[in-house]
Amino acid sequence: EKNIDTYIILSSDAHQSEYVGDYWKARAYMSGFTGSAGTLVVSADKAACWVDGRYFLQGAEQLAGTEIEMMKMGEPGVPTYEEWAIEQTPEKGTIGIDGRTVGCAQIEALKPRLARKALGLSCQDDLVAQVWTDRPSLPLDPVFELPVEYAGESREEKIGRLQEHMKKIEADYYLIASLEDSAWLLNLRGNDIKGTPVFYAYTLVGLEKSVLFIEEAKVPGEIHEKLAQAQVEVQPYDALPEYLKSLPAATVACDPALINQ
Repeated sequence: EKNIDTYIILSSDAHQSEYVGDYWKARAYMSGFTGSAGTLVVSADKAACWVDGRYFLQGAEQLAGTEIEMMKMGEPGVPTYEEWAIEQTPEKGTIGIDGRTVGCAQIEALKPRLARKALGLSCQDDLVAQVWTDRPSLPLDPVFELPVEYAGESREEKIGRLQEHMKKIEADYYLIASLEDSAWLLNLRGNDIKGTPVFYAYTLVGLEKSVLFIEEAKVPGEIHEKLAQAQVEVQPYDALPEYLKSLPAATVACDPALINQ
């Protein structure tokens, strides 16, 4: 329906996290392989799943009896998933990927390789959402404070130090996508990912004020007030793109490896 010849399904979330919440486990849902890392690639008539050395036994067991070929990452003669996807896609065809799950830097590195076969790249559609009808929702557990005696510094002090670095590089804003970085900067913790005390959010740090983009139901009133005292506004999690568009002419710095496409 989308005129996509080959589709890549990664294991990451919209923040390039190593471990992810249940909503983002699209590769595990589609393949049945439940390891924390791996990539599934589906073409018109083939599918293959890339598994690293930690999971060779588990992958072989979970993929047995399926149409999915297991690819042992790093082994001699085994192509990368990008190489295989390009090979499977016809000349002038299109490779698709959920652009939320891949970093800008990774896409930029891939573009010259696609150009050699005049391949298109579609990053707009989450095709797994079309078939995963009982997909878990994004978590709504409340965030909680990490007291300054454990954090070592107040959020105001941390933001102030970051703003000094922003001035040096002449950035009006700094956009944080890494969940660990937002948790560290704001002295907050969450329960959104099992075994990792983080919460799904973006933080946009400005020279005058900052904005935390998070599901608002996750922020208790007391923390809301403390963030306001630190000049941190709370906006809905999905409001970031429109907020960026609304900014007057400004320089926004970011890490292209962590900002998704």
